[in-house]
Amino acid sequence: MKLLMKIMLVVGVLFLLTTDNLVAQDMIYEKGKTEAVQAKVIEIGLVDIKYRIWEEAEDGVVYSIEKSNVDRIEFENGRTESYGEETIEQSSNFIGQKKRALKISFLEPLMASTSIAYEHSIKPGQSMEFRGTIVGLGINNFAESRGFIGSAAYRFYRKPSFITSDLKRRHILQGGYFKPEAFIGSTSYDISRYIYDPFTYNGYIEEGRESSMTGGFLLNFGKQWVAGDVFVVDLHAGIGYGGGTNFSGYIVAGDVGVVYSFGLDIGFAF
Repeated sequence: MKLLMKIMLVVGVLFLLTTDNLVAQDMIYEKGKTEAVQAKVIEIGLVDIKYRIWEEAEDGVVYSIEKSNVDRIEFENGRTESYGEETIEQSSNFIGQKKRALKISFLEPLMASTSIAYEHSIKPGQSMEFRGTIVGLGINNFAESRGFIGSAAYRFYRKPSFITSDLKRRHILQGGYFKPEAFIGSTSYDISRYIYDPFTYNGYIEEGRESSMTGGFLLNFGKQWVAGDVFVVDLHAGIGYGGGTNFSGYIVAGDVGVVYSFGLDIGFAF
């Protein structure tokens, strides 16, 4: 009887140890994998998770895995913490940042026009932009051009190649981007025509004023920087189809219908 009781006691202790070994561990589920890592989580930081494998939970090697690669952790106490929706573009990464910007063209006034752009972030990685070009507001306006051109565009910001704390986008309005843009407007300007009289075999210069419509569609590429959540610098260039005059930031290449633009805008976020 005593021997039987001793055997039952040993079996009971082994059972308790085995049961504790089965439940008292953290299960780390990585994205794209069905089998969990049996571990002892040591620390959950802003970027990565540090852990030891369960067999060496007390004094084993400390491993690290980025949170962006983890779907969820099931802790030994039954609590579950999920990271499946955490991405580089989630809104929580940009809490407190200014999501609108007002910019003015820096080089365009040298070509007798000035552009003012307003950008508003719709969600992380995408924003709307509206631009107004005042033709004639600048220097070197030899043709006395006057007019206005308006445009609407949608920006798609490029995501970083890697999702880490160093390469994460620092501001919701910062980064390289692709921007489809449509524009339309009207411009008037002075013209000079040479008139030849076949009867007198003489010619003369006729001066006047002419108006024309300008419009088209562009595919723009650029990069924007935001410093201190205040100062904005935007460098961009684009090419597309359209027509009209060259008295603005949109340059028409002759009669072939090709339009291109380039510019450097500076401004502030608010």
